[in-house]
Amino acid sequence: TNIFFGWICRQLPNVDACDAARQMTLAKHGIIYVWTRLGRRFPSTAHHNDKTIVSHPWEALQLDSASENDPFNFAIRNGEVVLINELYKYNGYDCESIYQTEQTLGLKSENLLAWPLIDSESKTIGLLVLLDLNVIDNEAALTEFCRMAASNIRQAVWLEQYGQVIKNLNADNQALVRENTQLKKRTKKAYQGPIAESEEMLNVLNRLDKVLSLPVDVLLRGETGAGKEVIAKYIHENSNRSEQPLIVQNCAAIPEQLLESELFGHKKGSFTGADKDKVGLFEAANGGTAFL
Repeated sequence: TNIFFGWICRQLPNVDACDAARQMTLAKHGIIYVWTRLGRRFPSTAHHNDKTIVSHPWEALQLDSASENDPFNFAIRNGEVVLINELYKYNGYDCESIYQTEQTLGLKSENLLAWPLIDSESKTIGLLVLLDLNVIDNEAALTEFCRMAASNIRQAVWLEQYGQVIKNLNADNQALVRENTQLKKRTKKAYQGPIAESEEMLNVLNRLDKVLSLPVDVLLRGETGAGKEVIAKYIHENSNRSEQPLIVQNCAAIPEQLLESELFGHKKGSFTGADKDKVGLFEAANGGTAFL
């Protein structure tokens, strides 16, 4: 059973999970709501009589304006499963929005199941809704299925989110490489370094002169705006590495999850969004200087 669930969820998670849940319960219709980065709840997948509906009237969930007794709202806020056996009879829930949507679709479902998708970190990342279901003969299996579906959907949303970030960073890096190439083609002017008259700064430059030709790492310390990048440029331009690139990168601007990829690069297909090989910053600065 676990192998089957895992195979289902490794495909397109929201589509396959909805279809698999319908098969487990013999439900005619199903919806999966997935949370976006902005916290909105969009119906990412809707099934109607074994077909995926691309255009449908199921709207995004607005929890702030929804009735507290709305079945979807209740399931999400309380993290509890809602099962209504007779949807169109008095059941204690406010089902008006569901009635209106079903009327638009020409449906009148007999029952409804709303199951919060809670991942391994106990975070609700979506909602599974099944309509006109016929059987729940193995509640434990359905519980495990929803847990695994939640974790896989969460991963898919995360990869989609950061896949765009990776593409943007790749574009920025390519622009920096082009700019650096153009600058190297220009007539190189002698760089005399920072203007320094104080005894403290002259001592700093004298100490730097001792390491210019050495293959050693240099730690520059100072407050923001103190001129660390100026000193790094001075070291690079006056060293035997001056003909090679000087790569400057603010590591604080890179999300933690992408830091390894930016520094060391990655191969095409290693994760979602990696549509081609990427050279890491260390490789790009090989023979030159990397200032992080």
